[in-house]
Amino acid sequence: MYFQDSAHLILEMEEYVLEPTEKTPTIHLKDGLVVISGRSIPEDPYKIYRSAHQWVKEYIKKPANQTEVNIQMEYCDTGSTNNIYNILTKLVKCRNSNFKIEMVFNWFYEKDDDEILELGRFMESKLNVMFNYHEI
Repeated sequence: MYFQDSAHLILEMEEYVLEPTEKTPTIHLKDGLVVISGRSIPEDPYKIYRSAHQWVKEYIKKPANQTEVNIQMEYCDTGSTNNIYNILTKLVKCRNSNFKIEMVFNWFYEKDDDEILELGRFMESKLNVMFNYHEI
């Protein structure tokens, strides 16, 4: 099965990488690793995150025994925040339904960036999962 987005053709469960632009984040997905980082202010957030949603949907059917989730946003608009939250929701549900797997959620934020730190705390509270916070 293949997923298509505007610039990439992705083989199911293979590594997926979306290279960053001025308005879009890095998205790096592979067995045991989920990374979303950078600036996310795309005109159509769903279009940018569609392949990531599809990849995660397939991944949670047969997740790795250990998965590390790293979120490091410089700036994130509302549409992007909703998409990231929905991706995290899928991962949390997977973790909660399969006690044999370990899933670690890391939230990175720049020193004195209270807005991004608060976004992480908000998501953590809504997802009812513990984040590890890392000041950079």
